[in-house]
Amino acid sequence: MAIYKRGDKYWISIYRGAGKPRKYLPAGTDCRETALAMEAMIKTAMNGNMARDRLYEAIDSLMGWNQVPGVIVGDLWATYLKTKPTVGPHTMRQRESLCRKLSDWLTGKYPATKELHQITPQQAFEFSDWLLEEKGGKGKTHNNRIGNLKTVFKAIQVRANINENPFGLHGKMSESDSVHGRPFTDAEQAAIFARCCEVGKDWLAICTVSKYSGARLKDLAQLKWDQVTQKHIDITPAKTKKHGIRALIPIHVNVSKELNMLDRSGEYVFPTLAARYLENDRSESGFMEDIMNPIDIDREGAHITFHCWRHTFRTMMAAAKVPADVAMKIAGWTNEETAELYNHDFSQMQEAIDALE
Repeated sequence: MAIYKRGDKYWISIYRGAGKPRKYLPAGTDCRETALAMEAMIKTAMNGNMARDRLYEAIDSLMGWNQVPGVIVGDLWATYLKTKPTVGPHTMRQRESLCRKLSDWLTGKYPATKELHQITPQQAFEFSDWLLEEKGGKGKTHNNRIGNLKTVFKAIQVRANINENPFGLHGKMSESDSVHGRPFTDAEQAAIFARCCEVGKDWLAICTVSKYSGARLKDLAQLKWDQVTQKHIDITPAKTKKHGIRALIPIHVNVSKELNMLDRSGEYVFPTLAARYLENDRSESGFMEDIMNPIDIDREGAHITFHCWRHTFRTMMAAAKVPADVAMKIAGWTNEETAELYNHDFSQMQEAIDALE
């Protein structure tokens, strides 16, 4: 891309790829600085995800040829969809929910804020506080919510004539400020298993597998029979898929008992859970509605979800005096720096699992 002068006006030539003719745009100005600014803006737009029609609208706006109209608050989600985001269905559902909550919150609390460009950073901070109180969750979860909103506003910034991203000033919430999960007590486990027997839907087997492996519900929802042998479960945890790391989880005798009672005619180990997960892509996939909500359980000071089985597993491993590094390798407590921890002596992991009661 380059600017050049033709007569007394500047033009911009745009390289469109091998074998394609260059695109020539009139800058409409005799000012070199303005032409350079226009060139820089085009480069930024073309390196991002901005659609071509929006690129030309942005050029028009920059040059003052056409004023981009404001977008009303209620059209936040519809405007974002026009940017043709390339993200997965789960992220799209999260962003849609957040956009609609923000629109409704602004309409109720700040009715004078009619258009998106009028949203201030202060209003964004207030909404963030309200959202945390309304939805709760861990610091990481809330950071993801605000990060999604920041991404949405960045994508529509030109389209909605927004000068400053209202969520651009948000720092990350410390995870130490979060409400974390805890292990289930023996009494709670008994109540959960009793409820599982009442509900069916393979919940007894699902909870048993997680109790003795620390497996996440998302991984169990996608577990297939060709990943299960008599000795271990072979998975690539969703949390570590970017590393391509496999985890061999030894099978406890109680897990083996439950798995042997399941129908093996289908592809998935837990077909009902798989169907719910694939349809809704929700991490809890019915656990709270089916099992936990009807149970009288102490929720004070803790975030009670299926994830508590991982805390339960870790507590059981500690009680059995299993070395921490072995427990990490089995259940996958890891990050980019410690991803190699999955490489471990399988016999030692089997001994650790067998030590659990």
